[in-house]
Amino acid sequence: MAPKARELYVQALSELDVPIPDEETAGRRLLVSLAFGLVQGVLSPKEVGDGLSMTVTARTQEETQFLSVVAEYSEWIEPDDLPARERELQAAAQLLAASTDLGPGIRVPAS
Repeated sequence: MAPKARELYVQALSELDVPIPDEETAGRRLLVSLAFGLVQGVLSPKEVGDGLSMTVTARTQEETQFLSVVAEYSEWIEPDDLPARERELQAAAQLLAASTDLGPGIRVPAS
């Protein structure tokens, strides 16, 4: 986003009393939204991996586990290992989605 556009965006959100999360919270919300997307069947494991930013910070044990599993998931996984990895990713996503403290308003990113 261009600097001027960002300034206007931030100003508009401020005028609407919409809080802008800090970088850590934004990253945690990204993790949770990816987990929800996988759990709801909106995102594939590959889309979850592609949507992950390596600058994301995990705070809870569930966020750390999900981040770890996503980081290990790649398109280079051997076909025989794929079902087990996808089950592991799905389990980590379900655990995170069920335990998050980030509350309502999490939106699933578009695939």
